[in-house]
Amino acid sequence: MKFKDLSGKSTQDLYQIIGDLKRELFNIRILKGTGQAEAAGSTSKVRMIRRDIARVQTALSANRLKKEIN
Repeated sequence: MKFKDLSGKSTQDLYQIIGDLKRELFNIRILKGTGQAEAAGSTSKVRMIRRDIARVQTALSANRLKKEIN
């Protein structure tokens, strides 16, 4: 997921994306806890999802700043 893909989305869409990513992260952590995560190769995926969440949150704060300026 690239930041420039997120910059044009609405706030509601960004919150939806964050919810989906957090759900996916939760599911991977559950699999990891039960010992099934190694087969799925999800250890690197956790890192990618966390970074995607950070990108979306950055886009949300950029949207907030744009609204405050206007």
